[in-house]
Amino acid sequence: MIMTDIHYLASSLTDEGDMFQSMVEHGDGKLTNYVWEITDAALEEVQLLSRMCWCSAGT
Repeated sequence: MIMTDIHYLASSLTDEGDMFQSMVEHGDGKLTNYVWEITDAALEEVQLLSRMCWCSAGT
């Protein structure tokens, strides 16, 4: 699995207030408001694949 050009936004950099919502609604189309869910899902997939590879490597 290869993940490139990850646009992660640290939650400490936003209050998800009015300006953030305006940027999301009128921005360049990036899924900024879903960055945390997307990143978490990708990392969960990596962890699952890592466990699968580790288990099958010994067989």
